[in-house]
Amino acid sequence: MINIKRHQNYQINQFQQIAIIRNHYTKKLNKYEDAITWLDKALAIDPKHVFSLNEKGQCLKMLNKYEDAITWLDKALAIDPKHVFSLNEKGECLKKLNKYEDAITWLDKALAIDPKYVFSLSNKGACLKKLNKYEDAITWLDKALAIDPKHVFSLSEKGECLRLMKQYNKSEIVLQFALSINPNHTFSLDRLGNCLQDQEKYQEALIYYESKLKFKPNDQWTKNQKEFCQQKLKQ
Repeated sequence: MINIKRHQNYQINQFQQIAIIRNHYTKKLNKYEDAITWLDKALAIDPKHVFSLNEKGQCLKMLNKYEDAITWLDKALAIDPKHVFSLNEKGECLKKLNKYEDAITWLDKALAIDPKYVFSLSNKGACLKKLNKYEDAITWLDKALAIDPKHVFSLSEKGECLRLMKQYNKSEIVLQFALSINPNHTFSLDRLGNCLQDQEKYQEALIYYESKLKFKPNDQWTKNQKEFCQQKLKQ
C-alpha cells in the first residue's frame, strides 16, 4: 500500500510539474488565458502552491484584470507574506489602478526584504513620477540602474522625469540609450518624440511617433501627437 501511495503521489507531483511547465511556455507566447487554465490544473492539486498563485496573478495582470490579480496575489501572500515577487506584483497592480501611494506601501515591503530587487525599485520610481515627485523618482530609478544599467523600463521612466523637469538634453540622452538597447520600446519612442516636440523639433519628433505607430498603429495618443507635429510644420 505504501508503494502504491508513493507512486500516486509521484504521478500527482509529475502532473503538477507538467502543468507549471506548460503554463511557462504558454505565458511566453502571451496566451495568458491558456496559461491560467494550466495554473488552475496545478492549483487543483495544491491550492497553496505559492508559485502558481503568483503566476495566476501575473497572468490576470497582463489581461488588465488588476483587481482579480490582487485577489490571487493576496492568496500567495497569505501563505508566504515575504514572497517578494507577489509583493512587487501587487504593487504594480495598484500602480495600474492609479493607487500610487498604496502601491509604494507594497513595493516598500518587497524592498525591505530585497533592497536590490530592480523591478520594485523601478516601480517605486514610476509611482513617484505619477505623484509629480520627479527628483525622488529619479533617485529610485538610479538605484535600479546602479544594479542593471541597461534596464530599459527604468531608463525610459528616468528620461520621462527629465523631460517633465524640462531637462530636455539629458532626457534625450537617456531615452536614446534606452532605444539603443531596445529599438522597439514603444514607451521610449513616444517619450523621445514628446521630448523633441516640447523643443519644437517637429520633424525629428515625427520620426519617433511614426516608429511607434508601426508597432501600435491604432494608438490614438500617438496619432494625435503626429498630427499636431504635421500641422506645426505646415505653418
